[in-house]
Amino acid sequence: RPLSLLILDCDNFKRINDSYGHLEGDRVLQSLASVITQRLRASDSAYRYGGEEFVVVLPETEAEAGVMLAERLCQAFAAEKIMTASGQSIQCTVSIGIARYVPEETRDSLIRRADDAGYEAKRLGKNCVVLAPPA
Repeated sequence: RPLSLLILDCDNFKRINDSYGHLEGDRVLQSLASVITQRLRASDSAYRYGGEEFVVVLPETEAEAGVMLAERLCQAFAAEKIMTASGQSIQCTVSIGIARYVPEETRDSLIRRADDAGYEAKRLGKNCVVLAPPA
């Protein structure tokens, strides 16, 4: 059965924490979580996967449909204006790596391919989606 996995990494997150503080950084992550959950189907699931990373599991989803969702997530999060407690506006972007499960692939391999694609998205200038090649 098709399954796609997205790994989202908040761009320049250390700079946000350093400039605005960790509480405002948390506000940014909450905003990203909201953007993600508002766009998922009932069968999809999302999880915080690290400091500023999230994983989205998309069952019954071919790579092309996963890329389309990832691009919508990039656009929606880039358009978010996150207001700080002091009334400042923060805008942030996200880089997304996506991998489609290949039969017989291990969980670790699937995650590694999506993560590597996310690093490639960062290398390409951030705020974009990169689809991992098949294992």
